[in-house]
Amino acid sequence: MQIGVFDSVEAAARSMAEEVARQAPTLAGANGIAGLRWEAVVPDTDPLAWLNYHNHLIRMYCSNRERRLQIAAIGVADMLRYKDEEIAPREALDYVFSRLNVLPPGVRYYGGMRFHDHPRPDDPTWRRFGRIRFVLPSVELIRDEQHTVLAANLVASPDLVRDGALLTALLKHIKTPPILPAAHLPQPVSRANNPDRDQWETMVLRAYDALTSGTLTKIVLARRCLFDFGEPLQPMALLQRLHEVTPDSFHFCFNYGDEIAFIGATPERLYQRKGATIISEALAGTRPRGATEEDDRWLESELMASAKERQEHHVVADAITRILSGFCDHLDQHDKPEVLKLRYVQHLRTVITGQLKTPFSDADLLLALHPTPAVGGCPKQDAVERIDELEPFDRGWYAAPIGWAMKDEVEFAVAIRCGLVEGSRLALFSGAGIMPDSDPEMEWREIESKIGSFLRILTT
Repeated sequence: MQIGVFDSVEAAARSMAEEVARQAPTLAGANGIAGLRWEAVVPDTDPLAWLNYHNHLIRMYCSNRERRLQIAAIGVADMLRYKDEEIAPREALDYVFSRLNVLPPGVRYYGGMRFHDHPRPDDPTWRRFGRIRFVLPSVELIRDEQHTVLAANLVASPDLVRDGALLTALLKHIKTPPILPAAHLPQPVSRANNPDRDQWETMVLRAYDALTSGTLTKIVLARRCLFDFGEPLQPMALLQRLHEVTPDSFHFCFNYGDEIAFIGATPERLYQRKGATIISEALAGTRPRGATEEDDRWLESELMASAKERQEHHVVADAITRILSGFCDHLDQHDKPEVLKLRYVQHLRTVITGQLKTPFSDADLLLALHPTPAVGGCPKQDAVERIDELEPFDRGWYAAPIGWAMKDEVEFAVAIRCGLVEGSRLALFSGAGIMPDSDPEMEWREIESKIGSFLRILTT
């Protein structure tokens, strides 16, 4: 429901609070209406500044790679969290997407899921996130190329009176944020790699057994790097600094309580859907950026000429194309990979587009595409099982789909180049594709370069 154009965020929020108070009681007796949504156009407002200013137990942020869409959100109008080990991922995702069919147009759920179906019993790191969690926020600030919109959501529930009152109270506290101040980050006091360098080499050598025997053609192995700080690390400050140094990535933050947040700047799109049009990407093969233009061109040419990197990329592109061919009437992809240049690294990339057959299911698409060989391996199931055996930590949401979903539009990225904030600790995750001719030392340097964005903001 559009309620108008306003000259301030405060004026829009006050008017929205009045509409919620007036209309919420009617939702209780409305048969077949699952929820209400109010939208107001407001002056251009920085979503990061808005999110930083409005402290809340639940805060979320998403932006696309081109920053043509930035969304900040707070509160919970509806939360779908699956912890029960007996609930299959397909059943959980079907429920998430079925909600979008009955809620008002414009409603978005934000969230993600685990890399592995089940948590490791010896690693409780991700217990607060659940297997799958999607949140419809209470209030959103959405900025795109045309305008900035303040939105509020309310869903039908047995506690509708309470929920309406809470939303009204929240809206009355919504303000235009001050200019975002410079972020302060404490210095890390210790660092621990899991696995460490010797354990990494052993892990890679163990993977060779499956690679050379033909059981696997590729496996992606990862490391968790744990930093301790002398004081609590503020998730919004970390997100702000990451936003500044990685302008060419998908940014995300799922802040579930002041002390825990999953934050990242990932270059990798899993898929985007607008109507029946789908876009996916194969992103595999990595080199750092050069210190000079000449160095950068040399590294680019080395990347393009590397048989190992080209083969690793081909495995990913071929797998995505094969999966999407079962969902699409027609597919287009580039004849050869291009080089995607980010600020600190460069990757081989192939863009794949298609027209989906109808009917289609986003739950089917997510479960078919995840994990791609770029973060898992090939064959998929064998690689995932071997990763669980070899890696000494729980991946949790690392390397899994994160993003947002509407009824007619979906955007999911792969959660790489990311970290988990938990009080005064930060865990950084990075992985490398292992092939039969991989060198453990070179792969160790690659996983180090992939946390380079975080290292720069933590040490400067």
